[in-house]
Amino acid sequence: MAAPRRHALGEGVVCYTNEVHRFGTDALLLAHFAAPRRQENALELGAGCGIISLLFCKTNAPKHIDAVELQPDAASLMRRAVEENALAARLRVIEGDLRREDLFPRAGYDLVVMNPPYKRVGDGVISPVPGLAAARHELTCTLAEAASAAARALNTGGRFCLCHRPARLAEVFTALRQAGLEPKKLTLVCQRVAAAPALALIEAKKGAN
Repeated sequence: MAAPRRHALGEGVVCYTNEVHRFGTDALLLAHFAAPRRQENALELGAGCGIISLLFCKTNAPKHIDAVELQPDAASLMRRAVEENALAARLRVIEGDLRREDLFPRAGYDLVVMNPPYKRVGDGVISPVPGLAAARHELTCTLAEAASAAARALNTGGRFCLCHRPARLAEVFTALRQAGLEPKKLTLVCQRVAAAPALALIEAKKGAN
């Protein structure tokens, strides 16, 4: 595998990617949509190279971020960025499976954010590259498991922000509600004027009506 690539995000913050663990426009839009607040504790699930958590660090919000990632090579990219950016006091990398109930504090966060796999298993060809396969298909985390993990992590009234494909919105809302997360905000994104929406940004609140 080629050496990691270094990216300047502005405000003195950098991140690292490789051939497998990269970021796209969806993650950038989600980071802006989530809009963390100054005193919040935040959790990023399935963080990959950590782009969303690192973008959060460009501002004075949130107060602290935990970034969970299952794949060791992606977690290594995040740790490299944390070290270079001197963010160890503010951003913690947690390597492990988000489905584990002891991986992060229960009811310990005000904001959870996730850019999840968009495709069900059986929907399209699964990449032979394990990292790409896990990023695109629900091999290691389904919608229901993502919602359950977010609900477990959030304080009452806390927010879960995620992005997904508009075609799966009904499934997203069902999974959120079954986990006790009420959808409250929806933004649809079009790639060009008059085109059908290509991305949905969703915010849900724990324990809300």
